[in-house]
Amino acid sequence: KTFTITPNAGYYLTGITCSSGYTCSGYSTGSAADPNATARGTQTITVTNNSSTNTGAVSFTLGNTYRISFTKTNISSPSASYVDVAYGGSTTVTVTPSSGYYLSGFSGCPSGWSCTGVSTGTSYTGNQTLTLTNNSSVNTGTITLAGTLAQEYMQGFSCSSLASGASKTLRDSRDNNDYVVKKLADGKCWMTQNLRLTGAKTLTSSDSNVSSDFSLPAANTSFTTSCSNTAYNMSSGNTTYGNYYNWYAATAGTGTCSMSSGNATASICPKGWRLPTNSEFQTLYNNYSSSSAMQGTPAFVLSGSRNGSSTYLQGSYGYYWSSTAYSSAYAYGLRLNSSSVNPQNYYYKYRGFTVRCVASS
Repeated sequence: KTFTITPNAGYYLTGITCSSGYTCSGYSTGSAADPNATARGTQTITVTNNSSTNTGAVSFTLGNTYRISFTKTNISSPSASYVDVAYGGSTTVTVTPSSGYYLSGFSGCPSGWSCTGVSTGTSYTGNQTLTLTNNSSVNTGTITLAGTLAQEYMQGFSCSSLASGASKTLRDSRDNNDYVVKKLADGKCWMTQNLRLTGAKTLTSSDSNVSSDFSLPAANTSFTTSCSNTAYNMSSGNTTYGNYYNWYAATAGTGTCSMSSGNATASICPKGWRLPTNSEFQTLYNNYSSSSAMQGTPAFVLSGSRNGSSTYLQGSYGYYWSSTAYSSAYAYGLRLNSSSVNPQNYYYKYRGFTVRCVASS
């Protein structure tokens, strides 16, 4: 015996069960993943009595859900690989990038569906609610979700988040310069590149290691040759060597000519970072013990210095300011060349040296 079956709109045949002694044939079934046109359309079913004296019934099962699958890269939620939505219905899904990532890609909403509630961009690092609405559609599809590693900034960085010996690249929000920072053998997090902050900027407590605004002037072509409570800075002309600063500039105006001892209370380092003290330079050197080692993992470079209108000893010596005053005329700094290191020498405050910053926490 043959008969036809036609599912209502949005439904598809998922199965037929015949009584014992009978065979039902000639039909195709569908599923949420494959709601094919045959299963949704009119089909002719043949019921065969296999020499049976039984009576019985033929039962039908129908489905009306349609599948949206997910392809995920650096996405922690949804954890499931798909969701099934009723014909004409809707559901919500929480979209969460992996830790440290933001949602950078969203595509693949199938025809006849609405996919709303999510946005992409660097600020979308948290949970978003994706609403999937089936607008009486018989289509399935695959939505692609992608996360991109979020940019981390020096401002707001916590050294405790970094394992010993580990490094990461952070951005200085004041000028968008990127620096590799590392937790070194002394247990502290240091910049492993020289500061490249240029002049003509006002540093504030929201972005810098200052308690009140400090104006770093435009680059100077010549440094004074006597102690001055005026900030001087200029580029070395080499991104590896960074910029030169007199001590007054390096300490954001707190290292004055009258200061004869102690540590300056501010610096031109990013917020959450500061100039190292002379004792911290000594401790760091104690952990590495040679010039080659200091030029290795901590990556100190022979950046030279600025004195008056001339640059000296690039490629031969490196000079780095500490926050510690030696006298009214001198401040401590680290000096190294290819064969030796002096972590606690002292120099005229008017000299133009490079700067490394250490994390405050």
